[in-house]
Amino acid sequence: MSRSSLVFLILASAALHVAALAIPAFKAGHLSAAVRFGCLSPTICYAIKNKAILPENAVVYKSGGYDGQFYFYSAMRVFRGVQVEFDSAPFRLARIGYPVLAGALAGPGYLLYSMYFIPLALHLFVVFFLRSDPLRASIFAFNPISVLSAGLFLADGMALSLLVLALELAFKEKHSLVVLIIAALSMLCKETAAAGALSALFLFLRFRKPVFVALVVACLPMIVWWFATGFSPFFAATRGTAGGPGVWNYVQHPDALLSGRSLLFLFYILGCIVLFRLDLKQERFLAGAALIACGFLLSLTASSEYWDNFANVARLFLPACAGLLLAARQWKGRIVSGTFLFFSLLLLFREAKSVYDIEIW
Repeated sequence: MSRSSLVFLILASAALHVAALAIPAFKAGHLSAAVRFGCLSPTICYAIKNKAILPENAVVYKSGGYDGQFYFYSAMRVFRGVQVEFDSAPFRLARIGYPVLAGALAGPGYLLYSMYFIPLALHLFVVFFLRSDPLRASIFAFNPISVLSAGLFLADGMALSLLVLALELAFKEKHSLVVLIIAALSMLCKETAAAGALSALFLFLRFRKPVFVALVVACLPMIVWWFATGFSPFFAATRGTAGGPGVWNYVQHPDALLSGRSLLFLFYILGCIVLFRLDLKQERFLAGAALIACGFLLSLTASSEYWDNFANVARLFLPACAGLLLAARQWKGRIVSGTFLFFSLLLLFREAKSVYDIEIW
């Protein structure tokens, strides 16, 4: 990739991320609007329960907010030692990677800024790291998981960046310990990144390269941390599939099919296009196919709790995004890159058109 093309790609990718933050910040008048502090009712109001640690003039959503607030609370608990209230402490603390990395590098006084700019810096670094393969770099640069995470202060974007970085280093067969550490951090950010370990297991069984063992072993810190926080992986599996596949309930309602969530079915189409006649004798393609399959399995077996919310179900495609990055080549890769850019722009448009019901505290 030429220097000018790389600079353009980095600037375009940064613009998507900055817009994801700027839209809610300008609409609500404060950076905290993207964190989504929430207060659904007097009895379900984590903003009230944690009011002492909220930023000054914090934006609070009357709809109850979203998950970004719990990452903020987790970071404040770790770095300030304050007592905070969660909807489920084991569930929230199990995803400790994002708040720890953001808070450790900038400190609690700048937490709002570090929780945004550190994932952005990591994202742009991965784009730069992939510069020798322009198509793959553009697919990652425009991926909608990272843009969605930037606008909602979620861990998924950081998890995806770390997972892609760990996989790329593994393919280069260098620095097994570094691969293990990066992959472990990815899984501690978001458990869906553990799909990378499953793909690595297939890689090791097929190619017998020791570096892929590092990706498999990287699951252990996440599992140990889960049990240390009191979170059970069996509870996660049950919670994710309770009530049966939510996609079945979703497609049975014509009004639901007219919602934005139906666009997510493009991911399945992309996956089928990429997987068609894919050469599984190559490392990247085998890993990509495994990750695509994991992402699709996660989304298709997820409960209505996920399918009832666009952001919830969209994030389940994290492994599929990594898989499409690895497996899509030539014209298929250009289709994926273009579709990813379309999704990212659509997310920004959707946010710009949304109506906020907020208070300033």
